[in-house]
Amino acid sequence: MDVFIANSISCSNITHSGRHSGAKEGVRLNVPEEDIRTGGRWIQNTGKMQQYYLQKRSAQWALAVAGFRNKPFHLTWNEVDPSLELQRMLFPFIENLIGGRGSDKNANWRKDCDREMNQFDPNNTKKLEAVRPQPLVPLPKSKPDSTRRPTVYRVRSNVSFVLHLMLRFRRVLLQDAAVYLFLGETQGFNSPLLETPGSVFQTEQFKLFKKDVVAALLME
Repeated sequence: MDVFIANSISCSNITHSGRHSGAKEGVRLNVPEEDIRTGGRWIQNTGKMQQYYLQKRSAQWALAVAGFRNKPFHLTWNEVDPSLELQRMLFPFIENLIGGRGSDKNANWRKDCDREMNQFDPNNTKKLEAVRPQPLVPLPKSKPDSTRRPTVYRVRSNVSFVLHLMLRFRRVLLQDAAVYLFLGETQGFNSPLLETPGSVFQTEQFKLFKKDVVAALLME
């Protein structure tokens, strides 16, 4: 319940969200299933943890079908970092969506965007001093209504979480586009990415980035 309160969530329903996230994190960290069951205080032999809370497809399965069985997952073109200027050309509206232009809120959001594009890892112990607790938002008081089922109320919007995902997509899309266009040139097919005049994929910044990606590929 303390976790919900800290994130401005009011919920009177019984929830296993902590168990769910804990089980999935345990799988991600390759924790043995028996230890996950013990840590989450799961009742033995009910099968509910495996049926409802563990990943349907394991990370090892996903890596194997992608061709990375028994070896580290690594994409060569991920070694080439697109500049922040180039990344801002994709979804250029993101930096303006939170806070008015020129406001402190928008300035902080733009710094947050840059950190995300630089692949900032909040779990990096070297940067823990930069982590600050989020302020608590008082929950609105409401009169009890016995005719309605308890519902979850969330104060903070999920918009920022979607935008953070889109910020990460900038890097991925640019890297994949560079590889895709290179393959098109070598295999003789025209890409629709180049059909739109003035697109980011026709800029000099992208052409230079693509050149670096191709160089990394050819060095394999």
